Amino acid sequence: MGNRRVLTLTCATSLLLFAFGWTASADSISLSGSFSGGIESMPSQLVGLDRFVFGVTLRDTGWHTSLRAAVSSGDFSYLGLSDNRQVGPISLASVLVFDPSQATFTYASHLTRFQVEGIGFANYAYYPADNSQAYDQVTLNGFTEGVRWRAVSRFGLCELDFRTASLRADWLWDPCGLAFGASLSFSCDGGFDRFRLAVTYPEVPHLSLGPMATDFILDVDFQTGAKTVSPSLRARLARASVCAAPLYALDVGAAPLSIEGLTLYGVKLEATAGDAVDFYAATSFVSTRNAELTGSADYFEVYRLRVSPSSCCGPGGLLEVAFFFDGASPWAFDLGMVSASADFPVSARGRLRFGIEYPASGDWVLRSGWEWRF
Repeated sequence: MGNRRVLTLTCATSLLLFAFGWTASADSISLSGSFSGGIESMPSQLVGLDRFVFGVTLRDTGWHTSLRAAVSSGDFSYLGLSDNRQVGPISLASVLVFDPSQATFTYASHLTRFQVEGIGFANYAYYPADNSQAYDQVTLNGFTEGVRWRAVSRFGLCELDFRTASLRADWLWDPCGLAFGASLSFSCDGGFDRFRLAVTYPEVPHLSLGPMATDFILDVDFQTGAKTVSPSLRARLARASVCAAPLYALDVGAAPLSIEGLTLYGVKLEATAGDAVDFYAATSFVSTRNAELTGSADYFEVYRLRVSPSSCCGPGGLLEVAFFFDGASPWAFDLGMVSASADFPVSARGRLRFGIEYPASGDWVLRSGWEWRF
């Protein structure tokens, strides 16, 4: 009962703040918002309202406050209030979220950001209903002596303890024309967590001809559970590029830093044409790597084409079709699932969305949705 009273008081207070802010200086404050929804159909349920979201924002110079509510699968499951303000050089953002269906508090968060002498500072505090998951995250970033870097540390709040830390750096080595990107992360549970190094050699001689430039990229990824190496070639023109990459897993020996061999576990191909066309194809040779390459553990191969046509009504649309392959599929050529989706504007303020997933099992899912802004 106490939770319901707190929730009711919070909702009423939020609405009063909106009303007060609007009437206090209606000449300078602007009101905007949006509502969106989605309908999902499947063999077991032909029509069902999957989600309905309504949001409204009050905005003035240096601040904006938003209220957002969502109904999911018939339950009023989300009510959130956010406030963003610029106080001199300091940016502040706070969020408060409830689950009205359970009359419970979900989480609160606060983000503070500013910059001093070219060094960016951000502090993000997260307070969920489960106090053991509360944490504070500190981020520093900058550009020093030709190196762009970013350091992140996370600490527990209710029990003050170290959780995770990571460091990323990107730099150019001019004598050889190489571009490096490296990241290193640790966690309190296992110590070392991950090391990743990407080296790019742009415009490889003898492979770059006329208007076509060919880059060589080597990506090394060391994690506690897997070590991989991915060399790739990327051919690019002024408005198009093609990148092919074999993916290898390192067979690490018992001795420190010893490598006993390489295992080819997949290949992928990516191609783009301007900002309008994006093609992706990948094949996994190891079932445990399926999700990494195809996005689903159930399929070993995928071919996906995305087209982003321009629009007369604001942001452009998005059309996508994808074919997934499964060795156990009864369909021809091991085709396991076909998916297609479309997202396009119908006016400067409205959009429509449609999508379908049709697997070989016959458990199809049809989705449609809309969004309207005011």
